Amino acid sequence: MASHTLFVFAFVAVIYFLPCVNCIPTPQQPPFGGWQNISVNNPTVQELVKDMPEIVPEFTVMDIIDVVHAKSQVVAGMNYAVTVLARPRFVMYPQQIQECTVIVYFPAVSSRRLLEKLNCSAILLPLP
Repeated sequence: MASHTLFVFAFVAVIYFLPCVNCIPTPQQPPFGGWQNISVNNPTVQELVKDMPEIVPEFTVMDIIDVVHAKSQVVAGMNYAVTVLARPRFVMYPQQIQECTVIVYFPAVSSRRLLEKLNCSAILLPLP
């Protein structure tokens, strides 16, 4: 009887202290709250860039030249941070471009996209 009790106790202890395999984040499963780099060719990123003038009023007067970087963050929905190079349409110097990082929030329960942050800085390209 004592050996049976000891066996049950040992079995329960092993099961209780085994690590939870699904609880450990893997590269395919980003942890909540952490930013993860994603491809600039990700369909959501491409859609976001295409719809940028609707989300960010400043982009109604800029042409996006290139998507430089993208990352995502799991929250109560999703955050996407996208860095683009954009050229203002009405500038005196065509080599002047803006590097802009836009953070957009996609709520889990809505199809709306909300602008969280916009940060742009001017870059002067060398003349050809």
